[in-house]
Amino acid sequence: MGYQRVARRFATISTFSLLYLSSSIFVPPTNAQSTTDRKPGTKSAGRLRSLAEEALYQRKYTEAVAYYKEACELEPENAVNYYHLFKVHTRMRRNMDAISDLDRAVELDPSKLSYRDERAKLLVSVGQCEQAVEEYRVIASKDSEKLDQNAAQNAQNCAIQISKSTDAYLRKDFQSVLVHVNAAVVYADQSIDLNFMKSEAYYHVGDYYGAISETGGILKLKSSHLDAYKIRGDSYYRMGEYDLAINHYREALKLDPEHKGCKASHKRVKSIRKKDKKGDTAAASNEHKEAISLWNQAIQIDTDNVTYRRAAFKKMIKSYGAMGDHRNAIEHAEVIVATGADLDAYFVLGDAQLDGELYNESIQTYRKAVDIAVSFKTRASSMLVSYS
Repeated sequence: MGYQRVARRFATISTFSLLYLSSSIFVPPTNAQSTTDRKPGTKSAGRLRSLAEEALYQRKYTEAVAYYKEACELEPENAVNYYHLFKVHTRMRRNMDAISDLDRAVELDPSKLSYRDERAKLLVSVGQCEQAVEEYRVIASKDSEKLDQNAAQNAQNCAIQISKSTDAYLRKDFQSVLVHVNAAVVYADQSIDLNFMKSEAYYHVGDYYGAISETGGILKLKSSHLDAYKIRGDSYYRMGEYDLAINHYREALKLDPEHKGCKASHKRVKSIRKKDKKGDTAAASNEHKEAISLWNQAIQIDTDNVTYRRAAFKKMIKSYGAMGDHRNAIEHAEVIVATGADLDAYFVLGDAQLDGELYNESIQTYRKAVDIAVSFKTRASSMLVSYS
């Protein structure tokens, strides 16, 4: 019995030995990461890419970036990982990160012209058009058939317009800046620098609504753009929207308490408002001479602020009238008309002339106001007809 049991065990062992010897033996590749080298729970680069693709499909971009970065750490010499990372950063509108990804991909695989083509297009979109032109030259030198002629020409056109806008900016020819920047952003539609240059140009030509609109777009893309806060705040300030101006300066100063531009602008508007309120208080107490002095002090803080000067002059006119100084009231009203002949300015002048018993002059001024009102109504009606 013992002999038979041993014989059966030997037969079983022999059978398994034959099966093992007849099977193909797996030899792991020398460049593969062995299970003993990989930390427990660590995912392979391939698995990380799969997880990243799944996260990307679900629009979980932050997760996708994290997975691709892990893959890059595991395979730092694999250009494909950086190319995939570029794709995610592009969707997140993190263009500078996307360019860095492509820089690394091109460095690892310089023969891959599709990487260079993607980098050139992205460089154009962010306004780095001269670098894009150079990139297209490299592509043309390596394989002219793979050169996108239209894209290369667009990069060249963009570079020319940016050069012209920069020259105009240095000359402080802001009207020309707007012309050339508008031509450049047709190609460089994601360039924060060009949009900021455009916002500055709008501000300097007095188009404050344009400056506010442009800086609003910049802050949506980059909420930490301190100079955009300043231009936006300054634009509101010039329009007399002081609370909005102060809010923008404060937002910038939260990020950088020592930002010179916002710090100075914030101090300026606070000083003007302080003097202005003191003038209002004095006028309410019938201390009109003191009120006029305070309003003049506020004007002197920033003599270029036409909006505040007009508002202060209107208050001065009432105080001069209350003091019986109709000559000064009329002179200040005439300055308001000269600096912006709107409907309200003519009524202010007409009222001052009426208080000074200049009846004929007052009637003529009121007639001009009526003519302006009729003209405005006629233009408005014609515009409504044309759009209907």
